[in-house]
Amino acid sequence: MTNPLNDAQKKKGQSALILFQTFNGISFCLMSGNIIALYALKIGANTYFVGLLNSFISFSMVMMIIGKMLVPRYGILSIFRTFWALRYVSMIPAIFSAFIYKENPSLALFLLGTGVFLFSVSRGIGFTGFSPMMASVASENDRGRFFSLIQLVFHLCGLIVGIMIIFILHLNKSVYMYTIFIGIGIITGVMASVPLFFFPKGSDLDYVENRHGKLIPGFFKAIKDLTENLKLALKRVSFNKYLKVNISIFFLFALIDPFIIVFFKKVYHMPDSLIALFVIIGSLGAIVNSYMSKKYIDIIGAKITLFIFSCIYCLIVFLLMIAPHTASYPLWIYAGIIFFISKFCSTGMSTSTMIYLFGVIDPKEHLNLSIIQQMSCGMAGFIGGNIGGVILQTFENHIQLSLSAIYRIYFGSLILFFIWLSFSIAKMHNAGGYSVRELFSKLSFGKIFNSDIS
Repeated sequence: MTNPLNDAQKKKGQSALILFQTFNGISFCLMSGNIIALYALKIGANTYFVGLLNSFISFSMVMMIIGKMLVPRYGILSIFRTFWALRYVSMIPAIFSAFIYKENPSLALFLLGTGVFLFSVSRGIGFTGFSPMMASVASENDRGRFFSLIQLVFHLCGLIVGIMIIFILHLNKSVYMYTIFIGIGIITGVMASVPLFFFPKGSDLDYVENRHGKLIPGFFKAIKDLTENLKLALKRVSFNKYLKVNISIFFLFALIDPFIIVFFKKVYHMPDSLIALFVIIGSLGAIVNSYMSKKYIDIIGAKITLFIFSCIYCLIVFLLMIAPHTASYPLWIYAGIIFFISKFCSTGMSTSTMIYLFGVIDPKEHLNLSIIQQMSCGMAGFIGGNIGGVILQTFENHIQLSLSAIYRIYFGSLILFFIWLSFSIAKMHNAGGYSVRELFSKLSFGKIFNSDIS
């Protein structure tokens, strides 16, 4: 940034973002992909539709190009807080799905899909400013700690709300309860944008290049700026390898994550309250990861944490492939382990990819290259979610196998891709941290940490 925040402003900005994440965590838990997936299944959605809804969330990142177009006219901060509030208001159509799904299931699913789509589009436009705002309030040697703290606050709030959801769904399994969740989520989501109005002023985040600039020329200028920045960045081997790995991560995640809930719901017929419990266990995994990352990611480097989490995620795919055939009591524990490790790894990889990016680019590139990073992973997730949904729905409709066998074959076929991903991460530039070879040269992780902390 050409006009960075001073220390006092950074502290104020961090406080605003923590408060933002508190309400955002509450709201997102009430309207997250998991709750929406359960709601969709309850009103008659099939496997493909669940994958489509999840792909909308990924597609939201592609909408950052619209945010980039609007930034010169309104400023980064204004775009972020305005569209973050609109994000939640956009979910209002989804509330009405519960009242018409029996008489007109197609219209009910259309309203739900419309709400999720608008929610995702607004999120993508607003998210344009998230990475620059995060970068503006954290110094280079403190970035990993603060990013992990933000994740910790977000998931801790989600955990508390999730526990409440379990008890509520245990007492009342009505489809209308989901509309109450969405309604409360809309209110708390709008409240999340309020602290952003108290974000410190005077930095480049407030800069307005041309208040009266025309939008269409601005759109093509935004594409030109992103393209030029991408061409220059791709000439650097470190960024080139990073972008390929980043796309691969989110593509493969989209083939797995949205269908874990569908797998346990459709194959084992688990009740909503139990699925909600697994979501909470997943939140615990995210919290544990955020706490660990806050302590160690600045020590060993984002590349190493990315490598470790990708290796652990291979275990998730393997466990899904060999899942028990019957819904016995141990299955609950088995599913809990899968949800815990899955969220543990996805949270860690999301944090690590963002921190690694800032380690291989210049500060002046933060806005454009973070948009490119988010757009690329969004498109990868959108394609992956749709491909996964089409494959599973086609198998369910045309292959004479049990649902359990279909999902085992599907998950098992992906394990080699995750192993390949781990090797690709190992070949990335170190970006100031340990290399994988240096990691294995140590006798234990404790030796690494103790030698760097002391």
